[in-house]
Amino acid sequence: MASENDRFYLWEDIYIAPGRVTHYLGNMGNDWSFDPTLRYHLFGLFGHLRPMGHAPRGMNLWEGDWKRVTGMLTEQFGPKAPGHGFEAWWMRSNVDRAGGWDRLMLPGPGSPSIAEIAKGTPRPCVIQQIVRLRQGARDDYLEWFGKKVRPAVERVGWKPIKWMGAIHSSLAITLIAAPDWSRMGDLAAAMPPPDPAWEADVETHAMQAWAGCSYLQRPLLEPGQSPKR
Repeated sequence: MASENDRFYLWEDIYIAPGRVTHYLGNMGNDWSFDPTLRYHLFGLFGHLRPMGHAPRGMNLWEGDWKRVTGMLTEQFGPKAPGHGFEAWWMRSNVDRAGGWDRLMLPGPGSPSIAEIAKGTPRPCVIQQIVRLRQGARDDYLEWFGKKVRPAVERVGWKPIKWMGAIHSSLAITLIAAPDWSRMGDLAAAMPPPDPAWEADVETHAMQAWAGCSYLQRPLLEPGQSPKR
């Protein structure tokens, strides 16, 4: 049985209301309206680049554990009214989003933690792939990604920073990052094709990390710290 301290990720795909990007990023990145001991690590805030689909659109990724998520749910939906400024934060935030969805994700084999990624060079340029797979193929896909895709793209200067599977579906999310966009063509040429038996339906996004988010900070921000603006 999994420990309550095992890593998991909250992945959010957000449609941001027009004109609200700056407020949305600052409000998400600098505030925490729960007990500070329950705070997740904010892996990062990312904006989808305009040529690659719906805009304005963002992606948030949080690293936590089951102890923290159950504590937050209890605080938000328990018998007592939420404290720590939650209601005020909600009123500030409810005009920022035009839609979106989220998933709880578990890391694939070999997928590094936030602390491990923070030891390397900052890589603000990120290719995200949302992969919808045949039922039962998710685990094989994630294992293949770690063993085959990871070394293939690292040879051309890109680094996989996260590969994850949704807890309640066959969805997989992968993130591959670089210091700049100069080797996009090399990345495309280096990517090995997935097994056709997995029936992978791949949606690809180019994203840029928000300059103030913890993903780019060195050293890594601990929960409760505010990122640099």
